[in-house]
Amino acid sequence: MYSFKEFLLEVSNTPRQGLQQISKLSIPKFVELLKTIQIEYKGILSSDKLEIREKIDGSNFKFGLDENNEFFIETAYSGIVKAGEYIKVIKQKKGIDEVPDFVKHFNDLSLYLKNNKKLFNLLKKQKEDNDLSFIKYIGEILYNPLGKKIENRIKFVAVEYDKSKLGNIATFVPIDVIGDKPIDKNKLIKELIKISDKDLKIISNLRIDLTIDLSTDIKTFFKELERKAKNWEEIIKSRKKKDAELRKILREFIIQFQEYIENRIHELVKKGILGNNFEGLVLNIKGNLYKTQTKHFIENKKKWEKV
Repeated sequence: MYSFKEFLLEVSNTPRQGLQQISKLSIPKFVELLKTIQIEYKGILSSDKLEIREKIDGSNFKFGLDENNEFFIETAYSGIVKAGEYIKVIKQKKGIDEVPDFVKHFNDLSLYLKNNKKLFNLLKKQKEDNDLSFIKYIGEILYNPLGKKIENRIKFVAVEYDKSKLGNIATFVPIDVIGDKPIDKNKLIKELIKISDKDLKIISNLRIDLTIDLSTDIKTFFKELERKAKNWEEIIKSRKKKDAELRKILREFIIQFQEYIENRIHELVKKGILGNNFEGLVLNIKGNLYKTQTKHFIENKKKWEKV
């Protein structure tokens, strides 16, 4: 039977547009990122200069109203699905007759959101006020039935969150909202947050006040590259046989530094906003979104994948 693990692995293998993990950047992109941090921010990532927020261990999730005011949801795998039709769509896509519980949970979630009068009425009003043919919110969702209850916490795949900080039914973190015309996104998201209640909690403030000084690390990195080879930028791109050995040494050094930098970024973050553990961070650096993942999250996810 199609399992929740298979679903999540398919989702994790579907790149989220615009969100790049620092430790998995290509070498040229990583080097360019370090140069940007060094030149534009003097090597210091500070929340007063750029947005730094917590990355939650939720499901990539979208919902909204179409041109006929039909409520829909969308996951990374399903595509746009009308409320109550998630089971049917997954059966068709996977060619199966029976679906596991998690598919039923997503179907229940779609109906719960559709029948939430405050949410439905707000979406309809936002469509009308902005003369939109459709409206769609994009973000991440923690739907409690998809998690595992552990005392006063709920675990979603690899991270445990404090139950008291979540909605009784679901927690949604809006990242973006789109329509068929230009809209004031911040205004619309603020309106969405206002209808948050104890059952459906809507959170936007996952921003973290933080200053991460990488100036010495980055200077040392570039000095070491120059020590290894004055023309290191040419060597790492070279395909010449005579450069192969040095190219390998340089690339291995850069890859090790990528992991080091990602870990350094987490050193000052003692705990997450929704609990002691957290997946990682999202950094908005000159309009480009980069994510990091903690060692705790990576290790727990590997354990989960082996089960």
